[in-house]
Amino acid sequence: MKNTQMPDQEYLRTLTVLYVEDDADTSGPFAEFLRRPVGTLIVAANGEEGFDAFLQHSPDIVITDILMPVMDGLTMAAKIREVNKTVPIIVVTAFEQTNYLIRAVDIGVDRYVTKPVNSQLLLEALLKTAHILRAEEQLNLKQEWEIQEVQMINQRLHDQLRIISELSPAGIILGDPRGFITFVNRHMEVLLGYSEEELTGTDYLEYVHHDELGAIMEKQQQLLAGTIRSIDDERSFVRKDGTVFRGHIAVSLFEAKSSSQNGLVCLITDVSK
Repeated sequence: MKNTQMPDQEYLRTLTVLYVEDDADTSGPFAEFLRRPVGTLIVAANGEEGFDAFLQHSPDIVITDILMPVMDGLTMAAKIREVNKTVPIIVVTAFEQTNYLIRAVDIGVDRYVTKPVNSQLLLEALLKTAHILRAEEQLNLKQEWEIQEVQMINQRLHDQLRIISELSPAGIILGDPRGFITFVNRHMEVLLGYSEEELTGTDYLEYVHHDELGAIMEKQQQLLAGTIRSIDDERSFVRKDGTVFRGHIAVSLFEAKSSSQNGLVCLITDVSK
C-alpha cells in the first residue's frame, strides 16, 4: 500500500464492520482476515442475524453475501435502509447473480465485490469506503465548527446589543423590513408601557398617535422604496395606559450579510419632559 492510504487505514481501524455470510468455509477465513484491518468485526450467519446485529451494534460498514437462508442479503440491506439511509453496504456477488444487481441498485448498495472474493480487492473496497466516511466526517466537523462559530459571533453581537441598548438613553426597536418588531430594549418597554413580549411581532407604527400616523406612514414607504435614507422626525406616541408623549423618532434600514436578516432600527426619545 502507498503511504497516501495510511490515513484511511488508520481510520478503518476505528470503525465497526458487520460481515454477513452463511458459508462457514468462506466466513471463517475472511472473518479472520477482516479482523486485522478493522476496529471491531461483527459476524452474522444470515440476513436475519445480520439485521439484529445491525440494530444492536450500529456498525459503520456492512459487508454481506446475497444468497443466504432465513433472510437473503438484499432483503437485509433493504431493512437496514429503512432505519439508516447512509450506512455503506458492500455486497459480495457472483457473476451469475447479475439479476440481483438492479434490485441492489434500487436498495442503495454502495459497492460490489465479486466471487471468488479476492482479499486484496475486498480490502481496497473497505479502504475506499473508509475514505468516503472519513471525508464525510471531516466535512461534518467543519460544518459543526462553522455553525458553532456563527452561533458564538451571534451570541457576542446579541450580548453587545443588550449592553448597548440597556445603556442607551433612547428606546430602541429592531424590526424586520416591514416594521414588525423583533427586539426592544428595556427603555422602550418603560417608554411605551408594554413588555417586550407584548411589543414583539407588532408594527412599530401602531404606537404613533393616529392623528400623525398618515404622515409617518408616507415616510416609511419612502424609506422602504429607497427614496429617503432615514426618517428623522418628531411625533406623538400613545402609551399602553392611553397617555400621550412627544418623542423624537429616528428610523433607518440596515443590511445584514444574509438578506433574510435585513431590517430596520428605530430610536425613540421622549422630548416632552
